[in-house]
This record gives sequence, C-alpha cells and structure tokens, in this order.
Amino acid sequence: MKLWLLEQMENNEYDTYNACVVVAETETEAKMIHPESERGYQSSEELWADDDKLFSTWATKTGNVIATLIGEADASLVKGDVVCSSFNAG
Repeated sequence: MKLWLLEQMENNEYDTYNACVVVAETETEAKMIHPESERGYQSSEELWADDDKLFSTWATKTGNVIATLIGEADASLVKGDVVCSSFNAG
C-alpha cells in the first residue's frame, strides 16, 4: 500500500477539508477516499452527492482532487485509512 497526499480547492470555505493523507494502492483509489475515514470509498464520480454534509466539505468529483504519491504505508495500515487530515473549522 502507498501513502497519498490528497488536496482539493473546490470547497474552500469554513468547515471544509483542504487536504489529507490516505492509504491506497492507486491514485484512482486514493481520490475516492473522503477525509472522514469512516465513510470509506465511493465508487461514483459524483462522490458525496447522497450526503449533503460530506458533499460540502470535500471535492464533489475525483477530477477535483489532486493526489500526490508521498511514500509507502506501514504494514499496520489498511486501504482506505486516513492517516491525518486538515479541516478548516469556522
């Protein structure tokens, strides 16, 4: 598994995530992880459309998420884990 830095600029008001570090094998898998880790993966391009709270706190499409490979994940981490996140509280 790999560590990915995810960033988004679509929703950048108060009470939004601007970045997180996640565990995934591929860039595509990484972009489908929401910073609120208990939600896990979404398989749709419209990532969080069914949940207004999540829809407004992160990017709405994988194309609006920038994923940067930053390293290898420790063996204790599993796919879908969010290692840390940056939340802009308001």
